[in-house]
Amino acid sequence: MMLPIFFVVILFFYRLDFALSLYELRCKNHCFCVIRTSDSFKNVNLSTSPSTTASQTYNDHHDDKHVVAFAAALTRTVTGNSGDTVRYDKIFTNLGGGYDRNTGVFTAPKSGIYKFDFHAYDSNTDHAMWLELIKNTELLVSLAGYSSHTSAGNSVIVFVGKGERVFVQVRQDQSFTLFGQKNKVYGTFVGHLIGEMDMAQSDSS
Repeated sequence: MMLPIFFVVILFFYRLDFALSLYELRCKNHCFCVIRTSDSFKNVNLSTSPSTTASQTYNDHHDDKHVVAFAAALTRTVTGNSGDTVRYDKIFTNLGGGYDRNTGVFTAPKSGIYKFDFHAYDSNTDHAMWLELIKNTELLVSLAGYSSHTSAGNSVIVFVGKGERVFVQVRQDQSFTLFGQKNKVYGTFVGHLIGEMDMAQSDSS
């Protein structure tokens, strides 16, 4: 009578081991992994540390010294006059330290291909809104709005050399009011390094 029970117990643990070998669970980095066991009662830690975050996982695999990215917003209403640089005052991100909210200017800490986006919201004025994205003294792209309470934006991908400056400027001979509040953020200036590249590579591509 004991013999059949013995075989039942052996069969039970065999099936348990087989099931564990194919069982899928989420890993700490939120991917799927498969635990395969060769021993029936191998100790497996299935707990996930609550301190593990997406940013920590990113930092484990990337060197922050190579990351350049900034995002700033206009949280106050300002009057833009001819040639003024728009100073987006609230910083969300400034990896690489390239953006200066006191001047509104981004200075590239590395040479490479960058993507820039900028947006603005025209307050209730009778003047057209016209802004330009400038690299050093070169006009890259513009945005415009021709009625009150107008929102507009533009973006560009461009090579920027180390030390070169990029900023948003009021078009010459224009004057208007840009709207911004802490709880109503419409105007933003954002940029990030897509890939490092020197001037020689840029000229040959």
